[in-house]
Amino acid sequence: MGVPIETFELSALSSTVRLIIGPSRPPAVEVDYQGTEPPVGLFSHLAVVGFGGLVPQPPPAAAIQWTSADGAPLAAPVILPFRASTQGTLEGRPEDRGRAVDAARFILEQLSRTGVTGHVAAHSTSRPATAPVGGPDRTAQTPGSASGGQFELEIVADRGAAEDVRFLLGSHARVTQELPTTWTSTIRYRGSESEEHHRAVRFRVAVTPGNAEALVAGLARQGVRSVTRVA
Repeated sequence: MGVPIETFELSALSSTVRLIIGPSRPPAVEVDYQGTEPPVGLFSHLAVVGFGGLVPQPPPAAAIQWTSADGAPLAAPVILPFRASTQGTLEGRPEDRGRAVDAARFILEQLSRTGVTGHVAAHSTSRPATAPVGGPDRTAQTPGSASGGQFELEIVADRGAAEDVRFLLGSHARVTQELPTTWTSTIRYRGSESEEHHRAVRFRVAVTPGNAEALVAGLARQGVRSVTRVA
């Protein structure tokens, strides 16, 4: 019997994602995409829920044009369209895999319908924060588990976009928790490596199925790092 594979076609990103869940290996995702337009927003979403290793791939030699049609050398090489593929493996404890896979599946289902991603810097992989940094824990006056057909989403937004995200959430969902958070991105370019520190806000919200699609579409226009279903 083969390894179970779920395939998601993200037409707006010119990408195909395969979610691979085997009994004797950690879950993984494979992303096939247009090499000249890597879906770095998608990579960031999946990295936040725990899938590490998703990075844009360099062009193959056949996709690098060094001369013009008449054979004259170009001042700068031209990158021709090419298809690329990258794979990420789920990191973390085995007992947390089920929740992470559910979160990845929710993200991919939403993107397959809307084709939206958050805004992130190119050529970076993110290690998700495991604990909030200093600052108040602002919890809604009536927090609680989702009910009446609602479910919960966890939204990570850049700190500079937090005010706009709060306004959008007020129209579509009920905020039950808000926490400052931080993480570090490792940036690799031409063999060198550097780290970039990020500060963001993590929201926990309760939303109805009817409002979820409009909410996710609206968040795509903000500085949102990830949208994850948690309950």
